[in-house]
Amino acid sequence: MKLKSLIIKRYRGIKLKFDWNIVYPFRHKFYWFLIKHMQWWPITIGNNNLKINSNRKKHIAYYLWEYPALSQTFVQREINALRNSLGDIFVFSDVTSSDYIEGIIPGKPTCLLPVDKKKLQVYKKLFFKKSPFLFVNLFFYTLLHNYHPYKSLSFDKETFNKSVYLAGLMRENNISHIHSPWSDRSAFVSLIASKLLNISYSVQARAHDIHRKNYLFGLEEKFNNADFIITNTNYNLEHLGKNYSLNGKVNLIYNGTRLPSSSESIVHIISTSSTTGYAIKSPRLLRTFNIAIVALR
Repeated sequence: MKLKSLIIKRYRGIKLKFDWNIVYPFRHKFYWFLIKHMQWWPITIGNNNLKINSNRKKHIAYYLWEYPALSQTFVQREINALRNSLGDIFVFSDVTSSDYIEGIIPGKPTCLLPVDKKKLQVYKKLFFKKSPFLFVNLFFYTLLHNYHPYKSLSFDKETFNKSVYLAGLMRENNISHIHSPWSDRSAFVSLIASKLLNISYSVQARAHDIHRKNYLFGLEEKFNNADFIITNTNYNLEHLGKNYSLNGKVNLIYNGTRLPSSSESIVHIISTSSTTGYAIKSPRLLRTFNIAIVALR
């Protein structure tokens, strides 16, 4: 017995060293070799053209990782504006923000986390049965595209599962269009989910996502496969035009304030901000604004 346990212990030690020194490094290198050389892998193969029924009532969904965050009031304004003009807007998020206050911020989101594993298995079987080739192809698309700085095989599985789960929840709510207000992982998940459901998909290209170097992952995939793209400044619009071939997909919805020609009016706008409700009383700060105003003349 002692000899047997000694042999088993020695075998496990050799196997562990072999795995760490050979198997895991080889698997890691092979994984990234595939990604480097197979990013041409298409999101759909064959004829999978989207057919939109213009007479059908539109059910629009927003998907983001956290909602409603008080630091993202612009997203809340967008959703409220759409609700006022179109009616119901469904909001899906990974989690409910800790900022959420019942009765003050309307529209608690439908949360994906924690994932209901039984529901996920039902959705997987449903979409695989509906189109096995598409289902497998979308998994390979997720596997072979570098869409996130934390990408790994386990991260790919989690991302694909989340896409399937989102698609299942959207199917239950008869969603006909999905919009991602950020160009981050939420956009990639929305894209894969839209293909599983064969619905339209759009994305917002904000400065936070398109100018920061640690966020420049998978933007071509997220933008090229979008039915349309929203951005909020002329600077962003020019940047997208220079760096991506988007063929007129980008729509500018300007979020800024158009400054009046009068410098006195500019001082009034800056020093008595209606968004904060506070007047700027610091002489040094006002002198700084005056310098900026002179430069604007």
